[in-house]
Amino acid sequence: MDGILTPDTAVELSKKAGSNLLSHKYTKEVANRVALFVEEICLTILDENCNAKKPVLIELSLLFEADSVLVIERDSGQLFDLTDSDSQINGLSRFVLNGLMASHQEKAYLVTTGYNRNMIRFSQK
Repeated sequence: MDGILTPDTAVELSKKAGSNLLSHKYTKEVANRVALFVEEICLTILDENCNAKKPVLIELSLLFEADSVLVIERDSGQLFDLTDSDSQINGLSRFVLNGLMASHQEKAYLVTTGYNRNMIRFSQK
């Protein structure tokens, strides 16, 4: 899933992610958790890029494995680590995301040239 990030596409990506998990027989609890993470990630990226002069492009991939799903988010916005639960809080979305990231163990930010790449694994259990 990809496109230009806006508040509307943030909600759309969240809903699509949740629906995809349900269609792959993941529990409603896991699907809702993934959808919540996706929406808060997108809204945090929008907050971090509120003064950007160009649109932020986003790509969301779901890699389904035997007992988990790996969510990979890439965006063209300002470089920052979404998975850092100790980062400075400058808005409601960042506050919510920090709390979510603090409680989630399997996550990673990969340093890249020119775009952010965040990965979060959700277990089916």
